[in-house]
Amino acid sequence: MQEHCRVEHGWQNDWQKGGNVQKRVMAARDLPWATGVPCQRFFPSRAGSRWFEVGRGLGVAVRSEPSGPGTDDTAWFVALHENQEKRFEADAREEVSIVDEKLEPNGWLYRVGWTRDLEGLNRTQLQEATQPIEDGEETLRNMWAVFNSVADKARATAAPHKVGHDALFEAERKEIGQKPVRPFDNRMEDDTWQRYKEVWRKMVSIWFRMDEWPERERPPYRFTMRQGSLWDAFTSRVEADVGSRQAAQAEEVEEVERMCLDAIIAIIEDPYKQSQKESAMIGALAVLGIREDGGWHQATEYTTNYSAVIKVAKMFVVYQAWLERQDEVVALTATKGAEAAYEEASSVFHLVRDKVRRFMTRMPGRPDDEPRAMNWIYDARTYGMHIRFNTVAPGMVDWSGDRISFRRVRVRVCELAEMFHGLAQEARSLLAQLAVVDGHGDRDNEHGDEHGDGYGGRSALAAALPAIRWESMHDDHSQDRPGYSFLHDDRNEAWVGKGKGWIARRIAESEARRRAWLDPTRGTAAAAAAAAAAAVAAAGEAEEATSNHSNSHHPYRERTEEATSNRSNSHHPYRERTVQAYRQALESFRERLWMLMHMVAGQPARAPELAGIRHSNTANGGVRNVFAHDGMMCFVTSYHKNYRQTGTAKVIHRYLPREVGELLVWYLWLVLPFWQQVGGIIHQTDRKSAFLWADDVVVRGRAAGEASRDNTRGDERRKNTKDNDARDNTEDDDEWLGQMIQWGGVQSSKLCRLTSQLWQRAVEGVAEG
Repeated sequence: MQEHCRVEHGWQNDWQKGGNVQKRVMAARDLPWATGVPCQRFFPSRAGSRWFEVGRGLGVAVRSEPSGPGTDDTAWFVALHENQEKRFEADAREEVSIVDEKLEPNGWLYRVGWTRDLEGLNRTQLQEATQPIEDGEETLRNMWAVFNSVADKARATAAPHKVGHDALFEAERKEIGQKPVRPFDNRMEDDTWQRYKEVWRKMVSIWFRMDEWPERERPPYRFTMRQGSLWDAFTSRVEADVGSRQAAQAEEVEEVERMCLDAIIAIIEDPYKQSQKESAMIGALAVLGIREDGGWHQATEYTTNYSAVIKVAKMFVVYQAWLERQDEVVALTATKGAEAAYEEASSVFHLVRDKVRRFMTRMPGRPDDEPRAMNWIYDARTYGMHIRFNTVAPGMVDWSGDRISFRRVRVRVCELAEMFHGLAQEARSLLAQLAVVDGHGDRDNEHGDEHGDGYGGRSALAAALPAIRWESMHDDHSQDRPGYSFLHDDRNEAWVGKGKGWIARRIAESEARRRAWLDPTRGTAAAAAAAAAAAVAAAGEAEEATSNHSNSHHPYRERTEEATSNRSNSHHPYRERTVQAYRQALESFRERLWMLMHMVAGQPARAPELAGIRHSNTANGGVRNVFAHDGMMCFVTSYHKNYRQTGTAKVIHRYLPREVGELLVWYLWLVLPFWQQVGGIIHQTDRKSAFLWADDVVVRGRAAGEASRDNTRGDERRKNTKDNDARDNTEDDDEWLGQMIQWGGVQSSKLCRLTSQLWQRAVEGVAEG
């Protein structure tokens, strides 16, 4: 540097040894370089680690570090200690250190060995390797696109109709000498599948990004020669495709996807010779153990990563075996013909069995066995699940007096009661509007019993609507005839018959209501009157006309592709505005009824349980979910969160208070039949939905069960019943009828927000009162 200054700049350092150093520092000097230039760099090492100037012309920012005691000694002293505390916090997050078992006992960290495998490495840098793919990482983005496509195809292939149950039983095998109880199941919720693929996305990002890192800065895993060759071939091919401007042909896409599949299988298959930290898969999983705040993921929250790796790996094994058989059939066809090739090619079962027994199970104890990644992952997950099932959940709910606390939310019991009363009152007002009666339907407790619980006198709504005979209500819970419900029990005919066609009659008997509902431009007045009379006459028969087909309508399945516009009736007599307003009121009422049934019937049910409730029997689903019992309404759900893993479902009975039960009965008895009749007249269909929260209350066109469906989406949406039929298509000439809300988890969240708003109003009302 001194020589450079002398030759290039003609400057020589005038400082010599000795002399008054403090005086020299205070004196001005002519230097060939600038000081106090703000600089910045993106990364501490590798690409982007060079410093560059920032903020030219803006002046030098004042340093936050305290330079020393000055006029404000108090501020300097406080800042000195604050900066030291920041350094402590930064150091605690940066470097991975080994846990001292005596001072910091943590059996989970000791078992998985993350602190030993990542000792001395930068936590922040490791965690950054798992971040989402950025705009400039085109190669990594394309690699992930290829992997994502392969994963979806592998999931679709690992299905009974594709490879058979025998191959899936082998794919599910964990112990060589023990056959699994059930076959491998590729069904899962969409969000679960996305989470599983996200785990693999992070692992692929780790392998790609750390490939160029220095050895001292990355985990100690290493690719075997076979793994490295296949991985390099895959990445090189993707890089070449990124540089090419030509669109890839189908054959090229299949080739690069096959390279991806072979590389991933090699990472899963090849054994490690000395320690598990040599495995690329186990090393990537160790990096995933770092939280964003610098801590470690505990066993209670991390075992799902192991499950994601195992699940997708099984799909890849089945998919590779299926492709190998197809390749073998093609090769033999060229020499022996198609028939002989199909017979002589290796079966998918044997190919899957060979792969599973080599590297997808726990070690059976043979002398020549080598440890592999899946054996270690199985053991680590078992250990983590043991901790998970034996760890007491943290306390989040506290009850003190009449106040309940959940985390940071505090609410009084009287506020909850006020909220539910307000919700029920709004539902009664909407029901009065739907039932076409005068009055707001507010419950008047003046004529009730001393507790004001509504069991005594009649409210304005109860006086206006047909009476529910609770004391003489009958229901045959064992009756499984399709279309049956408690409203179809002949023992209830004495009081149920009075409500059949009740709303249609009220509209037909009032000239004002007829003008509001019937549009004379959609046919002659005689035709409109005839349509109304037909609706009244068909009311009783429509009650018994619940679908007897095996393809019953499900409330939240995907819609079929069959167009039904040819079945729409453009000459129905209804006014567009009136039907739209009625539909909106109906949806508002169903929102409140949903929330009341969710909150006041005991332990709140999960969204899939509520969304799959049927009020009538169906051929596929069998007995319904809504029952009348001992003067009360109840709904029974049999869905279990782990149904696909355990094969068993829990049966849960939930009873509704009388205030909510009467809303449900009036809706099923009076409102729903009328709305089904309106939809049937508009769409010219004779089939109804048996689901309480159906998106469309009538079924138009063929059921989706009669059409071909993708297995990966077919049974995975099965909820409360075995009924896996689709919703109908709504693309027709009467789109103004509007779509019913898709009832499910998203709708549940919306209704919870609505209820929280009611609770806020209740809190304000209690405070004012």
